[in-house]
Amino acid sequence: MWTTVSRIADGHWVNSLVVDDVEANRDVLFRILDRAGVDLRLAENGQDAIDKIAEQMPDIVLMDVRMPLMDGPTALAKILDIYGRNAPIVAAVTASVFEHQRQGFLCEGFSGFLDKPLRAEQV
Repeated sequence: MWTTVSRIADGHWVNSLVVDDVEANRDVLFRILDRAGVDLRLAENGQDAIDKIAEQMPDIVLMDVRMPLMDGPTALAKILDIYGRNAPIVAAVTASVFEHQRQGFLCEGFSGFLDKPLRAEQV
């Protein structure tokens, strides 16, 4: 069913923040989300994400797990500490495919995850 969804319905919108230290990964997500009609901003690391969330709260954050300066789990913990129940949805973006790692991300507070390499139908 989701493979047939190509754009957000007229009159609806989603604001997203894509967080990844690798420009090519940010670009892939940007192209997929832009084609779907998602409003988005980009961040290079966890601290940059926290700063951008303070400027404008997104509906969803797609955050790489492994980044220099501040990784995804650390950034998520700070976001949850600052915003509590008003925090945006945060999905982990990771190349980790083991079930125990996925469960660990969920236990840390991530709402879900996207696997790298990214596929449009998964996003």
